[in-house]
Amino acid sequence: MEAAFQALMFPAEPADEFARRFRLVSPDLCVPAESARNEKLVMLQGDVHPRRIRYWVSAVDRLYAHLSVRPRAVAAVWSAAMLWGVDEFSDSADTVLFNRGGDKRVARHSLESTVLRRDTRGLTWQTTLWDLHVQVTPPMMTALHCIRSALLGTHRWPVPAVPGLDPDLVRAVQVADRFMNRWQVGPEEFRSCATPLIAAGKLEPVLRLADAGAESVPETTTRLQAATVFKEKGCTWTTQLGIRIDGRLISVADVGCAELKIAIFYDGEHHLKRSQRDKDFARRHQIQSAGWTVIVLTAGMLHEPERWSADLAGYIDRIRARNAG
Repeated sequence: MEAAFQALMFPAEPADEFARRFRLVSPDLCVPAESARNEKLVMLQGDVHPRRIRYWVSAVDRLYAHLSVRPRAVAAVWSAAMLWGVDEFSDSADTVLFNRGGDKRVARHSLESTVLRRDTRGLTWQTTLWDLHVQVTPPMMTALHCIRSALLGTHRWPVPAVPGLDPDLVRAVQVADRFMNRWQVGPEEFRSCATPLIAAGKLEPVLRLADAGAESVPETTTRLQAATVFKEKGCTWTTQLGIRIDGRLISVADVGCAELKIAIFYDGEHHLKRSQRDKDFARRHQIQSAGWTVIVLTAGMLHEPERWSADLAGYIDRIRARNAG
């Protein structure tokens, strides 16, 4: 972050040279081109943004730039979520500021912020962003604002399909999971803060599906996809399922069914490292030797839920048939 802060500067170069070397954050500030976000990811996320805006600069750099010229504004919604450590959704989202007066607007392009009129006196918390003293909405208020935004579709990001669930609901559950896990709060904390931020009828479907056990966004998708099959088959399942052999904890599955000894793991990028792959293989071989069925999912497999869900349903049927015999 310190490097990004040092890089913010006023552009003072010929247009062609400036475009080669820098990316604008706002009409007044820029960052070096090498600090821009991954092009493929930006394009993918921009395709589902409600106004197809592509954000080439990170949420933290954009927030700093906009608060530099609006120091009395309050960081809110996805910008506040980033400050509270739930930053998985913010880089592709509008910079959102609450203002007690003045103009009100929805960002039309990547150099603008979305500014909403809100009287937040007495409700804001204080933090710092590099050399700026920042006002920010509290964590639970931020969480509810983000859930509402996801449900309304005012911010969207790519999500794998979950059979039977609307994509905006899946996004809202991903947000709830991340705040629950990051801030160690449960459904009751959300309910106690909800009114008047979000109607109970809108919030309850999210809370019924949310689970603090998900430690990443893909783990939420893994759980939701697996739960569809487990429910259809009448299985009891849990997240963060500890697997013990001879009384010793060997591994923790992202989701699984202890009764049928089914363990599902999502392998993200860090599992691709040779040392981690070796550890994973040894643990999972030990688990399988103890009679467990192990299912390992990757990011690509989450985009083919019908295929791997059919495999899970088949495992459940075979295990039950074997146990019955």
